[in-house]
This record gives sequence, C-alpha cells and structure tokens, in this order.
Amino acid sequence: MATLRNEFQVQLINARTGNPIDDDSGVYNVLTAGTPAEATIYANKFTTTAADNPGTMTDGEILFYTDDSVTTVDITGLTANGEPFFIAGLTQSQHRIEIDTDSLSDRVLVLPWTIDTSAVSATTTGFDLNALHVVKEIRVKVTTAGGTSNILNVGNSATVSGLFNAVMSATGLVRREQFAGVITANPVAATVCLTINGWNGVSMLYSTTNGTVPKPYFAGAATTITFKEANQTGATGAGYIYMILDKVVV
Repeated sequence: MATLRNEFQVQLINARTGNPIDDDSGVYNVLTAGTPAEATIYANKFTTTAADNPGTMTDGEILFYTDDSVTTVDITGLTANGEPFFIAGLTQSQHRIEIDTDSLSDRVLVLPWTIDTSAVSATTTGFDLNALHVVKEIRVKVTTAGGTSNILNVGNSATVSGLFNAVMSATGLVRREQFAGVITANPVAATVCLTINGWNGVSMLYSTTNGTVPKPYFAGAATTITFKEANQTGATGAGYIYMILDKVVV
C-alpha cells in the first residue's frame, strides 16, 4: 500500500512583472503551522526518509510532501537575491507566492529557533545573509520559555553572539531596551536583553557604555546566521528571530 502524503508546491512570482522567479539557491524552512518547530517533510510520496529542512528551491519552486495528517504549514524563506518572505497557514491549494523584489527597506527575515539541550557550539539556521544586507535591528519572540539563566545568542559563524543576546526566561517579545545617556549598570530582566554588550551584540553596538542607538551591521559578504545557548546549563526554549533588513543596491 502506497504511503499517503500531501503535496505542497509553490512557485515564487515577481510581484511587479508577474513572471516566475528563477532561483536555484534560495532557502526555505517548513514549520509546523503556528509554531517555530520544523515540520517533517519528504521529497516524494513514497520515501520514508525525511528531506532536508531547511531546503533549497529549484527554479524558484518549493516542492515537498508531508504526512497525510498535515494539511497546513508555515514557510519562511530567503531568495538568492536577498528577499525574505514568510507564508503563514499555507495549504495545498496555494501554488503562487508573490515576492516584492523592488523594496530595499525594512524587510523582515523570520528565523525559528529551538534549544532543547545544552548547546556547546552554535546551531546553523540554514540561512545566509546576502552580501548586500544591512541588519538594522533584531527582535526575538520567546514562545517556550527557558530557565532564568538561559541566554539566547544570535550571531554568525565568526561571532556567535555578535548580533543579539536575549534572556529566555519568559514568553513574549524580547527587544532592545531604550536608554538615554551613559549606562552604568547591566539591565537584567525577562523582557530585555541580558547585558549592555548584549543588547544587539558587539557587532551592532556603538560602544559598551552608550546603547541609545544600535549600529547597523553590514557584513559585505554572505554570512551564515547562527544561534546558541550561552550558559550551556540544560537549556530549553523556542521561538522566532525577526531580523529587520535593508539591502544596498551594489
């Protein structure tokens, strides 16, 4: 008896021209609907081996299969040209997704994160910042809280805590706290980042004593986005990373 699978097929479309996007290296991540947990996907109807997730699109097409019980998923993705997209509640009947290829400002890349053990090394998200991306700001949403000492680092393969460090001890949106003037004490709370140096990470600070305005991060080269738990003490937690991006023209 053949294994029952649901087919999901989506073609990315240029919103301005109406033409299919030809993309052979864009990345997508299939999530269980309404959660940051990665869904189990398959390359065809018959295999029992799960496909890579995140996966790579072919000719701008996203094609995968799920177990018969799964009828809705979320997809977060990033085209080869650096356009992020998020599709909430995707069903089998939706085969076209329009991508705004012209906007260069305030694009939001959504990345899921899950930590269920002590992580000594960084976990690769499967997504790379485009060489032309400028990271303006980062927010973290905690959907599953960790312990009071559990700290989420967001960075890249070179500096694992370079972009953002967030306390995971309570659910909700973790954002950079706004302060005026020079900071003399480390703010520690469930709703803010852990330390002065950790508001946006060392790659996004003007200085360690004045955190009123974050410094945009421009790598100038493709950069792998990573996360890890800083304290490595039986950490838990899950949620989303929201990266607010601009893109320079050349």
